[in-house]
Amino acid sequence: MGVVFLSFAQYILNTHVIFGAGSISALAGIVKESTDGGLVAIITDDETGGSQLDSLQQVLPTPVADSKEFPPQIFKVLSDSLTIASMTKLAAELNELGVRGLLAIGGDGAMYLAKGVAAMMATPGIANLNNANQRGSTKVFCIPTSPGTGSELVSEVILNEVAEPTAPQVYRGAGLAPDWTFYDSKLIANTPGNLLLEKAAAGLCQAIEAFVAVGSNEVTEALASNAAKSLGLMQTRPEGGHDQDLLSKATNGTMLAALARQNAAYGAAQGLALWFAADGQNQQKGKYGKYAALAAALLPLVMRYNMPESHEKYAMLAGIWGLGGRGDSVDQAAQAIRHIMNFNRRIGIPSQLRAFGFAKEALGEAVAHAQRAGLLEGNPRPVNNGTLTAVLEEGW
Repeated sequence: MGVVFLSFAQYILNTHVIFGAGSISALAGIVKESTDGGLVAIITDDETGGSQLDSLQQVLPTPVADSKEFPPQIFKVLSDSLTIASMTKLAAELNELGVRGLLAIGGDGAMYLAKGVAAMMATPGIANLNNANQRGSTKVFCIPTSPGTGSELVSEVILNEVAEPTAPQVYRGAGLAPDWTFYDSKLIANTPGNLLLEKAAAGLCQAIEAFVAVGSNEVTEALASNAAKSLGLMQTRPEGGHDQDLLSKATNGTMLAALARQNAAYGAAQGLALWFAADGQNQQKGKYGKYAALAAALLPLVMRYNMPESHEKYAMLAGIWGLGGRGDSVDQAAQAIRHIMNFNRRIGIPSQLRAFGFAKEALGEAVAHAQRAGLLEGNPRPVNNGTLTAVLEEGW
């Protein structure tokens, strides 16, 4: 038997995960055992945060929901909350109050804020969260209310730093991992049908880009290919409630995709979507600022750009999706790209970038800015601004 040597890779998997229907019922006991101070709930925004907290209380055991710990103090994530300066101020305030538990409920903003603030509470005065390697006494409990980017799981924080133009800044460090993550389908089932599949499409984007990324290796490829299979074969478009199989595939697939992506870096579709979705770039509200839908729409265009470097791996994905083995790897890779385009069409992702509200001229600027911000570092084909922009403009 031959010896197989695995590539060197460092994995950051510091989070306890509880997965499945009813898993949130374990929250109360874990919070009580893990913390010895006040508890603060960090919710996504004014409009939805209250309902998220209400939903959480509904699935908690009655004695807990009625106890003095619930409802906890509430901090709402605002558009200017995700900066180093605002988080430093909040961390100092919470340390002064003796807070030892942060309950992040909802979407990415709540997760990033809770993880970053906890790291700053552990190391007061830290200015660069890439150096956040110390786990403090303040525990972070992440409770996503929809599947998505994996912000509730990975050791990563994305902030919108004040700059001109505003750029998303990605920080990674062992101290940025949440302590506990709860995936409870009773909460996730409240996600509107179109949003659930939009999030699944973003997860599929993460999986595919991690599969072909510069930093990919045997383990990330295994995670990414399993995520791509789970998400890429989803067929149902729910109109109202969700069946358990759909929820399981979406949640499990996006979770695996996030783990793969964290250890393989961002590709061009995700990097550009992060750039466009940053507040400073969001000149028009609505779809223009929706990371998930935009990443999904950019994916087939970026795959076309990456064909010279990645057609063999794209062909492997075509095989995973059962698209047949006719033609060479380039032909099979083209089938994989068509599969993504059809997937997007079925769930209502726009096929033309103009639907997101930005001018055609903004594409070249976005590529240049995202590249300077380090958001395209994982792309398998080196980014040539002119060539990538030309491909994107064809899809505008």
